[in-house]
Amino acid sequence: IKMDVIEQLKYNLKHGDVSIRLIFICVAVFILDLILKLFDVHASSYLNVGSGWEAFVRQPWGILTYSFIHGNLWHLALNMFMLYVMGKFFLRYFRSNDLLTFYIFGAIFGALFFVFISPLIDKPAVLVGASAAVYSVFFALVSYVPKMKVQLAIVNITLPLDYLACGMLGFDLIMIRAGNNVGGHISHLGGAAFRFLYMKQ
Repeated sequence: IKMDVIEQLKYNLKHGDVSIRLIFICVAVFILDLILKLFDVHASSYLNVGSGWEAFVRQPWGILTYSFIHGNLWHLALNMFMLYVMGKFFLRYFRSNDLLTFYIFGAIFGALFFVFISPLIDKPAVLVGASAAVYSVFFALVSYVPKMKVQLAIVNITLPLDYLACGMLGFDLIMIRAGNNVGGHISHLGGAAFRFLYMKQ
């Protein structure tokens, strides 16, 4: 049974779509980070992005690498679930290269929003996680098929994508005003902003 699982993982890595491969990368980085922590080495310290210009200059690669590292298992699981679900819908209408483009540049825009806007309204912090990149993929899908219906399994409600998108943006804005993880919610807005600019082109 263990060999079957390993073979299935190998098959998915080799033949899976780009969202599956991104998930494999994020999971591998998470596991590597856990292993390194056993030796008191924190990979996130070298891969995250800090708020403010000085933090950006010290670690400029962080505006992309932060999107592949996560703070805990729940953080990883939630982002990877969203990436998997949104990736399946996205690839019905777009190419694999498009998904990768939205992921990478959505992550970069999210980081830039965090770096330069977060210090104005929040205390210095660091950013990790793929949520801004996933937001970019999701909002690209929303702009293309805004009335596509999705079912929210937790509350058993069916909503058009554009309604769900408005709800997500509204939640982020409320959380920014409430002072709850301000930087993370600002990065979400950056990911959504890239979708708007790119799709306009």
